[in-house]
Amino acid sequence: MNNGVVINHYRRIVAIPSIKPDSFQNPDARDGESEVSLSRRRLLRGLSIAGLPLAASQMSGCGGANAAEPDTSTPPAATDGSTAPSSSISITTAPFTVALVHKLASSTFDISEAVTSLISFMAEAKATGASLVVAGELYLPGYDVNINYTTDWATKMWPTIKANSLSIGDGNWIRLLDAARSLGVAVSFGFSEKADKYYYMSQALIGNDGTVWNKRRKVRPSGAERNYWSDAPMAGNLNVVTTPLGRISMLMCWDHLRPQSTFNVMAQLPNIHVCAWPYTRDTTVATPGWDRQEVAHSAAAYFSQLSGAVTLLATVGYCAVYKSSIKLAELAPADPANMLYYTITPGKWTGATSSTTSEFSYGVLQLLADNYPGQKVADSEHGTLNLNAES
Repeated sequence: MNNGVVINHYRRIVAIPSIKPDSFQNPDARDGESEVSLSRRRLLRGLSIAGLPLAASQMSGCGGANAAEPDTSTPPAATDGSTAPSSSISITTAPFTVALVHKLASSTFDISEAVTSLISFMAEAKATGASLVVAGELYLPGYDVNINYTTDWATKMWPTIKANSLSIGDGNWIRLLDAARSLGVAVSFGFSEKADKYYYMSQALIGNDGTVWNKRRKVRPSGAERNYWSDAPMAGNLNVVTTPLGRISMLMCWDHLRPQSTFNVMAQLPNIHVCAWPYTRDTTVATPGWDRQEVAHSAAAYFSQLSGAVTLLATVGYCAVYKSSIKLAELAPADPANMLYYTITPGKWTGATSSTTSEFSYGVLQLLADNYPGQKVADSEHGTLNLNAES
């Protein structure tokens, strides 16, 4: 059986009862405002709240110098309700191979050693014929499993992690860009990022030409992580990017269990999703629920089922590939191989960036907001970023 997978898109048609426009008074409408104007305002408000990127064409007509100009730059809508790609990037239709790293980069959390290891894995993957290499959360310099189990982690390990965090543009960052370009292979990896006086849990997607295709920060670190790494705003950190290998999205660990992250990413119609987890090891009845390997694999299966994306569970330990909730390939921690290889057959990936008929459309977002059953009050826990400034 061929280990490639052909992506098939399908959509369920739901009948919605018709509503006469004169049968109700819309409470959001301003005096004399047209339905078109109201719809645009509500769309922009929803996108802003959700953290989705606003195209220049979406901002025109909302006040300011261009308010009266017609919107001519919005991509045409496809017949299935999806929005055609605005990029001129041509997505391959040929099968290609991905490589999921499941071995540690550095057992001592040394950033130089870790980068050297990752570059070595990239070279191995390229020699094997891979076009994309993916590694897990905080792969550089490494994720210490003791963070949630010891009380002295702040004094014993955090100084090491800080000293071995990447900064965009530093020597190790340049090494990775140069390696991707010279080897001709794309790579996605998680890393501890130092930016000014803050640290973030970040992900990068570097193209085979050495350019940065995407770079994001974890919106909401989990558990004890919140004592060290800062939150990042939704805007700009949940983008799906169109690449020659298809539309690629990335999230880390419990990002996958937070609807504010998964909804926005799935709404952008990824073809390939990097589900980065720090580690997935053997678990017993004594393993806490949040640390069980089943959580990571369930998250990957769930994402692959709802989004339709080929989902790459990149992690140290049990790495795997999922499609439509089916595990298509896996490597166990004891497997001597450095990487799990899998061949993807793109099929008919159109590069569409959104759909008005998907389960993650703006219409669904509006339904959720309009029909929320609890108190509609401000949420300081999620409305305020947790920032840990270095003293």
